[in-house]
Amino acid sequence: MGGRKSGTNKKDGIINPHISSVTGVNVFDLFVRIDLRDGETGFLVKEYEVENIVDSFSLSFYNDAGFSYVINTTGDVLIRPPHPNSNKTVQNLFDMLPVTQNSENKIREFAKALEDFRTGWAVFAYQEEQMVFCYTPLKLQSDWYLISIISRNVVEKRTNEILMRTMTLIASIILGIFLLVAFYVRYVNRTDRKLGNQAEYIGHLYNAVPEGIALITQEQPLCILQLNREGLRLLEYPEDAQNDVPKGNAIKDIVHPEDYEQTIGFFRDTAENDRKNRFENRVMRQDPYSEDKLAILISRRNGPPG
Repeated sequence: MGGRKSGTNKKDGIINPHISSVTGVNVFDLFVRIDLRDGETGFLVKEYEVENIVDSFSLSFYNDAGFSYVINTTGDVLIRPPHPNSNKTVQNLFDMLPVTQNSENKIREFAKALEDFRTGWAVFAYQEEQMVFCYTPLKLQSDWYLISIISRNVVEKRTNEILMRTMTLIASIILGIFLLVAFYVRYVNRTDRKLGNQAEYIGHLYNAVPEGIALITQEQPLCILQLNREGLRLLEYPEDAQNDVPKGNAIKDIVHPEDYEQTIGFFRDTAENDRKNRFENRVMRQDPYSEDKLAILISRRNGPPG
């Protein structure tokens, strides 16, 4: 009987490959115990010819560079592959691992891993070549193991190919990111230049128009933020004065006191009704004794003044 425990008290299990006394071919059996009403015990057995299903267990991989055995926990070969590089006569997997070429400690660790039904891999010398042994238990109510064997050189070659493809992919991603960043920087620079040219042109128009233009705060008290060149001239600022020189000056200090309430009324009307207003009022120039009358057009842009 095969399996983790021997004996006929198991309800089901697998009988290890053996030569059938009926057909004379290598077979293994699945069995299920049946307890009859009269107290007798019977077994339902399903038999499989190893030759017909060997390909399902002994896998080939890495373009037939690797092959597999089915063994038990003591290393006995149960199903051997038809692969040309496999050993066709070895009865126990440990016979393939000469102590003269392999560490005894590594062989003992490998044997202990099989006893403990662990999954893993180990590297051993076999046929004067370093081979990778990958092992995993098949379970299936048995102590069977699938052992896959492949040359370490083949694994390293394929691993290097995967690493090279991975590095190529990473390099392509980095190059794509670099090109995207370069395109974005170029786009930003072009946009900045375009906006800068537009701002310069608007600034030129702002100072070139023959009318005074003032930017005024929305909050009370209304204060000047900027005056264009003509506005500075009308208020008798020096010719080299910057547009923001009057910044912080309240409208109340510029508009003639007698016209101030009327002017504020126009600002409120513009804010509340979202429309333009045109009116005239007197303003105080730099010379405190000088008065002049200006026509002012105001329009609401960003909401009502405070």
